[in-house]
Amino acid sequence: MSRIWTLLPLVPCIAAIIAWLSPPSAATSAYYPAMVSYNTLRASVFVGSFYTSALISIVLLALRPSKLTAIIGIAISFFFLNVIYLWTSARIVAFQWLVWAAWSPTNGTGFYALDWLTVGMVGLTALIAFMAWTRSNILRAALRALEVAALATLPLPTYILLFDYGEFYLHVANVGPTWLTNQDLLVGTAAVLAGTALVDYFVHHERSRKIIQSALAATADTTP
Repeated sequence: MSRIWTLLPLVPCIAAIIAWLSPPSAATSAYYPAMVSYNTLRASVFVGSFYTSALISIVLLALRPSKLTAIIGIAISFFFLNVIYLWTSARIVAFQWLVWAAWSPTNGTGFYALDWLTVGMVGLTALIAFMAWTRSNILRAALRALEVAALATLPLPTYILLFDYGEFYLHVANVGPTWLTNQDLLVGTAAVLAGTALVDYFVHHERSRKIIQSALAATADTTP
């Protein structure tokens, strides 16, 4: 596949950057309903750009799996997710307009649009990783998908721990059960990342397999 096609997922990022760097005018800011509408549009373009980019990566990977395509797609995903995580945790002024993506709760469930969209982002990022390795080894593809999903989620509780410690022991935003705290998310995602990385290493490296086989053989020899 041509390198030019591989770079195609970067194109929607231009719209995201334009939305990011286009604050409302003084006249718009002076009229609250107009400011809400404008910032909602900016947030929609920003999040929509990610989904467009991710879908382009998935189509390219379906046509021809490529590690470079996957790396570009995953890197773009991490950029978008970290912008949202920084707004969520640190309330950084530059990202404050993203608040307008958190539309009113859906059907009284307490799940906000931005939360749903973020979960979808993590899922698509994991799918990109899975598709990049699926033709070589399904097990490795599944492990890679879990690793990438954990890596894509880990910055959120980390940022909250560093920048918004008062929220660290509260439930994870508006997503998930109320007993699932940001601390649980940090520990859980770190454990998943470490566990899948270890399994991947021991299963798919010849030297590791030999170590495991030798250890099992030694255990069998000492067993009465």
